Amino acid sequence: MCSATLLPEEPIREKKKLKKKKKIKRNEEESSTL
Repeated sequence: MCSATLLPEEPIREKKKLKKKKKIKRNEEESSTL
């Protein structure tokens, strides 16, 4: 939690990256099933 208060942007950026990865993975799965 301490690092989150020091660098508030970093965790958010990482979360966004994870979200994007999940989205891409989901899209790949959907396209493979189609």
